Amino acid sequence: MSTEPTAVVQIGIVVADAEATAEHYRTLLGIDGWQIDMVDEEAGIKAFDGQGQQRELRAKVVSTFCGDVEIELIEPLDTTSPLAEFLKTRGPGVHHVMLSRGEYTKERDSLIGKGLPLQLEGHLPVQG
Repeated sequence: MSTEPTAVVQIGIVVADAEATAEHYRTLLGIDGWQIDMVDEEAGIKAFDGQGQQRELRAKVVSTFCGDVEIELIEPLDTTSPLAEFLKTRGPGVHHVMLSRGEYTKERDSLIGKGLPLQLEGHLPVQG
């Protein structure tokens, strides 16, 4: 399996109010079909600091597809997760771009081995 990126599959945007932002995108750009998910440890999502220590994570994720790319609006509901820190220090904006690169675990371990700290990990139910 190739390790070269083959496609952008998700754009994650941290915002202060995910539902209001989704409505703005619907009104302004015609992007619709938004789904709301609550993210926390019970949902199987974990957050880590740069030293690999687990952190609190609670967020509302409002997502939809625009063509083959998932747009994920992420509203932190806690004050200490990497998502909350991103919003506090940088303001709303693009948090991540997910590329299709092959087998997830192998790629994750390769990036960690290259010194990139794991900050978030987990899987939301796939909408389709």
